[in-house]
Amino acid sequence: MTKHFCILLLAALLLVFSSCGVSADQLGSGEFDAASGAVAMICEKTELDRDTASELYRLVVKSGLVGELKYVTVWTDAENGEPYYRLRTNDGKREVYIEDGEIIRITDGDIVYYDQDADIATSSNTSREQTSTANNVSTEDMPSNTELEKPSTETKAETSPTESYAVTETEQTTVPHETEAEPPQTTPPVTHTYVLNNNSKKFHLPTCSSVKQIKDKNREEYTGDRETLIACGYSPCKRCNP
Repeated sequence: MTKHFCILLLAALLLVFSSCGVSADQLGSGEFDAASGAVAMICEKTELDRDTASELYRLVVKSGLVGELKYVTVWTDAENGEPYYRLRTNDGKREVYIEDGEIIRITDGDIVYYDQDADIATSSNTSREQTSTANNVSTEDMPSNTELEKPSTETKAETSPTESYAVTETEQTTVPHETEAEPPQTTPPVTHTYVLNNNSKKFHLPTCSSVKQIKDKNREEYTGDRETLIACGYSPCKRCNP
């Protein structure tokens, strides 16, 4: 009887853990016991889907917030009026900023544990450093014009004015005729219709599920090419990847 009871209890525990979306390897045994309830609470308070809520809980635990999740409340940033969610346990708290169903930033006061745009900034800095290095190498390794065009003194001494004239005339007759180059043909950019969030500076496809979560005051429509949007400071949504 005891053996059958243990088997049924183990099966029930496995069923609960499998619905969580966060593995024991990611969280550790203590946090994993409360993961299912924590993810359910995050889904209810933030209206995130289960996969995104599970990822949020994983990032919060990874940042060092341990203990049972007590509550999730809505707050407003005193400086810019931006809304955010506060996740609280007995051991601490985290401020979570969410925009269009995506996790934007996780902080605790002035400490930033996660920033969605951090990888983009790092990539841009690396690209600028590589460009600078390439320019320096090409400038330093280039031989001077004086060394390339320095004439031989012996040749000038042995060549008579008549011979010099003959050589010059020959060189002039062998110069190839230069033809006017045709201007390159450019392909016009491909245009599409996008939905913009002028608060988060992201753009989406009209069919993206995140579009429904954009507030009317932050929503705009734009028809054109994506390169122009990126040049204006907008970044593509990671969910619909426009």
